[in-house]
Amino acid sequence: MIDQRIKEILASYLSAKEELGKIAPNFNWSNLLGDYGEYIAINEFELNQAEISTKGYDAVNKKGQTVQIKTIRDTTRSIKFKKGADHLLVIQIKNNGDFEKIYYGNFKKIIDVSIPTKFGEYTVGIPKLKKIAENTFEPIQEVCVSYKNGGKLCAPTRESLREKLLKKGYKCKSISTINSRINRYDWEIDRAFSVKVPPNYASVEQFIDQKGYAWFPFEPHEDKDRIPLVSDFDKRVYISQSYFAKEYGIPADYVSDKLKPPFEWKTSEIWAHYKHLKK
Repeated sequence: MIDQRIKEILASYLSAKEELGKIAPNFNWSNLLGDYGEYIAINEFELNQAEISTKGYDAVNKKGQTVQIKTIRDTTRSIKFKKGADHLLVIQIKNNGDFEKIYYGNFKKIIDVSIPTKFGEYTVGIPKLKKIAENTFEPIQEVCVSYKNGGKLCAPTRESLREKLLKKGYKCKSISTINSRINRYDWEIDRAFSVKVPPNYASVEQFIDQKGYAWFPFEPHEDKDRIPLVSDFDKRVYISQSYFAKEYGIPADYVSDKLKPPFEWKTSEIWAHYKHLKK
């Protein structure tokens, strides 16, 4: 006879797996512990996730170096691995979901002290791994953004880069938002840090940078699913259609209707036609 408690726990796990997939769809969550470890590694250590079918490594750092990620529990005594990465990152997961970094450093250094096993694998004990970690430096990385004038600003971490940009007057979002923009939504790093406008405004940047237009009512730093509107007669790029409508006292649905087929009017035509209607 099926134990009802086991059935309830399984149902809870399947439900949690589905929710996890919605929050972090880049992971399939079939191996809950391993996927959680990779999720932590990629977000906390600012790595880029490798393709699922990639062999030998799980992520790539900002310098293009490969990283193999291993996830353990506090009861784990050793790990197995194969060659194929520049660095090894081992994370220990606690019962409350917190984590501890056991080792993050040169992969060859661990291979040299490991024991070869079958099928090209190696094994190393966790106590030995911890001891080696005491005399191992983490891979040095830098994260950089590019200014419009061609200059660059770099820092060792995203958080320290954010602090530098804030001091220079940039309106950066929280570090969690920046990480989500990069890791979950694949934003370019300049846009994630608000050095450049969000991706939904990329197609109209040329009007600002090359043609002397101005953002209206302000330069955008978040997308909010807005659709920008380029206006020729006043040389502005409105960050949404509603701002154009409000500026000239035109109903928003009238503006939206005239921008769509079969009309596809320019803003000057919309303004002139509505002004004529109001006479």
